[in-house]
Amino acid sequence: MHRKNEYDVIVVGAGFAGLTAARDLTAQGLRVLVLEGRDRLGGRTWYREFPGTDRRVEYGGTWVSLQDMHALAAEVRRYGVGIVDQPAPRSFIWDTGGTRRAHAPIPAGELGAAEQFLAELHRLMESTPGGAVVAGNDVSAGEVSVADWEPTKRLPAATREFVLAWAAMYGGCAPEEVSVLHYARMMAEFGNRATSLYDGLAQKFTHGTAELAEALWADSGAEIRLSTTVTAVVQNDGGVTVTTGAGTHSARRVVCTVPLNALSRIRFDPPLPAAKTAAAAVGHPCRSRKVWARTTGVPEGLFALGWGGPIQWLSNEYTLEDGTSLVVGFGYDGDELPLEDPARVQAAIRQFAPGAEVLACDGHDWEADPHSDGAWSVWGPGGVSAGHVHAFDDPHGLVYFASSDLARSWPGWIDGAIHSGSEQARKVAETLGADSREAITR
Repeated sequence: MHRKNEYDVIVVGAGFAGLTAARDLTAQGLRVLVLEGRDRLGGRTWYREFPGTDRRVEYGGTWVSLQDMHALAAEVRRYGVGIVDQPAPRSFIWDTGGTRRAHAPIPAGELGAAEQFLAELHRLMESTPGGAVVAGNDVSAGEVSVADWEPTKRLPAATREFVLAWAAMYGGCAPEEVSVLHYARMMAEFGNRATSLYDGLAQKFTHGTAELAEALWADSGAEIRLSTTVTAVVQNDGGVTVTTGAGTHSARRVVCTVPLNALSRIRFDPPLPAAKTAAAAVGHPCRSRKVWARTTGVPEGLFALGWGGPIQWLSNEYTLEDGTSLVVGFGYDGDELPLEDPARVQAAIRQFAPGAEVLACDGHDWEADPHSDGAWSVWGPGGVSAGHVHAFDDPHGLVYFASSDLARSWPGWIDGAIHSGSEQARKVAETLGADSREAITR
């Protein structure tokens, strides 16, 4: 019989890692409480209406690949969640090296140098088979930033800036802050395809990421408390006490799915060990600025990539009934790309569409969000050798850690969150089963 506020497991966070863990744990007959600081499900995904329209768009995670992201694909099939192919672009703008091109991504005269770069990149992919960092494999060649990697530095201007633009867009940070190994590992998960940054993420949710989050939640049956921020996790004799602004709760185990950069907001007692403390202190550098803009004058189906401006990647995603478009752009500098300043956003978009007029713009500042303190996670230079990448693989006593930031497979993606949540739930269920068997035999 459970006393009030006593559970088998408390899951901290209702993003995809937390929802998956809660679903899997309740399926084992365990009593689960989910505590979520936000007033909604989904974590760093957020599907809501663009202001002034009835069109819902993704303010966080969006694109997926069911072909390559197997944990996600299994959940999509399980719940019958709708998936739609990303429409093929109708026109292109590539703006690097001081030139704008509408066809070839890089100048023809730089193809030879690009081939040498790709050969080096493929060699690095081979050191992470299937995207895994394998004991004994030397990955030190990739433990430097994209900007500082020698093959990048040897590239001629337009191709080098082409590489920097992709690195900044996917990293949500300056190319000096994200490691080459992060991209080599990701491309290896895409089947060793260097083109995967362009063509790998070819699908998105028909009715938004919220559909899958809600399906996971409906299937879990766990108790949930929204707008309930966890401030402390204290281990005691045989259990854990979790403190929130609304009171305390106790459980036999905790699964903490708080994003890596926000972990320092929680007091752990006993304190996290040195390796975990160091990894949390370093965190990850992604501070991506995803801006949506309602526009005129942007060519339908435009796909653009460039360097030198506040936006590195731009796509015309939706045409509204009144003929205006909703375009989405990615940058990383908050000073250069304010999310709700139409004039500044318009100036940024005009790098790719000179005739663009921005009627309204919107976004969510994930870096300023106290529940995330950053966007999706990427690996910084030296993260593997310093032990940060795998610092949270093992539990801290009775506290287990799961999130897309910490995933062994597809870190930084929804698939990684699902995989991580399921893996840690399995470990927790096994230990609780062992504890129960021990109690019976005593």
